[in-house]
Amino acid sequence: MDTSTKPGSSGLHIALAKANSGKPYLGDPRVVSELVRAFIGTIAASVGQSSAGKISRDDSIKAIDTALYALADTLAGKNDTYETVGEWNPGGLAAYIREILANSINATDAEDDLNAIQQACAVLCRDVYQALAQLNKGESEDDVALTLEGIAGDYTNLFAGLPVDGDEQERLEQLVTAHECATERPLLTSVDVVSELIRQAYAKCVARRGEYFAGNAPDAAAQDVTDMRALGELLEGKGDAASEYAVQPWNSVEQMGEYLKEAYDLQSADDAAFTVLLTCLGNVYRTIDDAEKRKLTDYGWMIDGEIEMATFAVLGLPWETDDEAVRGEKYPGEPPAYPFEPEEGDEQ
Repeated sequence: MDTSTKPGSSGLHIALAKANSGKPYLGDPRVVSELVRAFIGTIAASVGQSSAGKISRDDSIKAIDTALYALADTLAGKNDTYETVGEWNPGGLAAYIREILANSINATDAEDDLNAIQQACAVLCRDVYQALAQLNKGESEDDVALTLEGIAGDYTNLFAGLPVDGDEQERLEQLVTAHECATERPLLTSVDVVSELIRQAYAKCVARRGEYFAGNAPDAAAQDVTDMRALGELLEGKGDAASEYAVQPWNSVEQMGEYLKEAYDLQSADDAAFTVLLTCLGNVYRTIDDAEKRKLTDYGWMIDGEIEMATFAVLGLPWETDDEAVRGEKYPGEPPAYPFEPEEGDEQ
């Protein structure tokens, strides 16, 4: 299937289904959105009642403060009604807030994770106040409602670790930054980290393939299988090597494996990551063979493209390209029958 068009191709639908153990899951933007919108609703209602003389200003402030601290506690993982996202609640979120809202919060106080989250909720409250104040300046209710909708979206993304920018590549980069705030270890769902792991593994295989054709590595095919299986297991969070990385729920057979099985019509989730990585390696070999057959001297960018596609495939991310030659093709494609043997008639 085409990962750029398949519904839920980010793998989020699977992650949410697995991570939500019967409780509302704070990694689900829909859950976070409900929390944010409920808080905005409390502010709007309290301000409206105060303006209408139905409650005192002090009672209005008290109601908003109570809602603010309740929201902050929930986002900090202090509300047992909600399922947290590992190290994200509160550590990763607080670090992300300190980065994104650096100019809006007190940095010294925000060294405390809960305080940083409370300050972010206060900034949200301020933004809502400012939007509501426009009603007194002649702004229409519809326009204010649109402003509040934008505020709700922005703070949902902030509290869920998603950037507000709509550009896909920047979104991916910022999303990685958000989660890397939670740990000092390389994140095993980072595009950069996974891309580098795949690049190093493929470079080793390509070098060994050259030795194979020179008659010096007769077991190259078996070694490729071993290396791709090891890489697949690492990306699934298995083995001692995985302890060096920040393993996320996605790094599992239950999420990554099941997603790849579904996306590429594979037989088994257990071998899905391995199968995709070996298939993509075959694509790299074919790219090299084709480039050399055409006597191209600069085809490194083609290999980079294959590595990027492999990275996006195993991370369950949509992949887009401006290259008309490959746009719309299935990726990673069909597994090679045997990645080392040249096609009949080709020169070694």
